[in-house]
Amino acid sequence: MKKIVLCRKREQGVVLLSCLVFLLILLGIVRFVMTSSRLEERKAGVDYEMMTARHSAQMAIRQAVKYIMDQGLQSCIKSNNISPNAPTSPGSGANQKCEDKNQAELANILWKNSDGDLGTALDKIGQKQVLNKGIYTYAFIANNYSNCRPFWTCIDWTVNAKSVAVTGKQLNDKAGASLNKLESIECTECETTSRVKPRFVIERFLASDLKNMDFPDQSLTLKSSDVVVFRITAVGFGNGQGGGNVNTTNAVMQAIYVLNG
Repeated sequence: MKKIVLCRKREQGVVLLSCLVFLLILLGIVRFVMTSSRLEERKAGVDYEMMTARHSAQMAIRQAVKYIMDQGLQSCIKSNNISPNAPTSPGSGANQKCEDKNQAELANILWKNSDGDLGTALDKIGQKQVLNKGIYTYAFIANNYSNCRPFWTCIDWTVNAKSVAVTGKQLNDKAGASLNKLESIECTECETTSRVKPRFVIERFLASDLKNMDFPDQSLTLKSSDVVVFRITAVGFGNGQGGGNVNTTNAVMQAIYVLNG
């Protein structure tokens, strides 16, 4: 009687090896997708922080321009009021006369004053404390802080502006003790998503100041001696409450505003 012997073929493991390779590839793809998602989230967060800081700086610039114009109106009202207790509500007496005038012309009348007269005029409307303490004249800068180039490197933007301070040191290594010394103005009226209010400074230049400046390869011609130029520098901050132990996102923006006279 014949015996039938069945012999199993020895397994080669090709299928198992293929499955393992496929699994490794699949795990690599999953990890890559997850890592990319995290990077995209972080990038979106950084972009949002920078957008918030820039928007904050833009709001500060707009508020600075509004401040320049408002002081001209307030100076006009104060000059036309006979009594210090005269009414100051909108639409009454001297207020209406000033409001009917060109606001840019009123601002020009105030800001074209010499340094001494400007201080007196600002004092009458309760703003003398800002002269050369947030609003700086060219004469003050040239006589005391000529080594501050650019000028904003010598401004104290508070402890929340670490990035600005580091950049200032890199741009101006000759300022020395002048770095981060001068005052800036907090924009308390600026409504931002950040808990840290933006800050700004205003530099005022008269027509005579501009003629004394050096403009390489250019000749400066002004049509009016009453031209007043303002350079506004603002620093905005990202989201958060700020503080010395936090690296808050910073954005620096500048704008030039001209009163033609």
